[in-house]
Order: sequence, then C-alpha cells, then structure tokens
Amino acid sequence: MAQCDEYRNATAQLLLRALWHPWRTRWRMQTRLRALGVGVDALHRGQEAAMTVLAGPARRDALAEQLAPGQ
Repeated sequence: MAQCDEYRNATAQLLLRALWHPWRTRWRMQTRLRALGVGVDALHRGQEAAMTVLAGPARRDALAEQLAPGQ
C-alpha cells in the first residue's frame, strides 16, 4: 500500500507541476514519466506476486474452512 501511495503522490505532483509551470516542466516530463513507468511496472509485478500467493491452494483451503466452519 505504501508503494501505491507513493506512486499516487508522485503522479499528483507531476500533474501539479505541469499545470503550474508548463514552460519549465516540458523538458523534464519525459524523464519523470519514464521513472513513473518503472514504478508502475514494479507495482504490477508486486500485485501479480500477491495474487499468486493468495490464490494458492493452501490459502484457498484455509479460506474455505473459515467460510464454512460448521462442516
């Protein structure tokens, strides 16, 4: 979650800079967008890894037991 918050803050700052000083940020924009793209890729890989772990058979069986405790 911290990585998602950091990414959201970085994109908001980038947008505000572009709106506030468009003549200054134009030449830096591509570099910042590339850096944010790397962050997005890392977040995506982390989400896929988490989904792989959470969708594993051990987690699935534990969840099934918790949802049907009387059986």
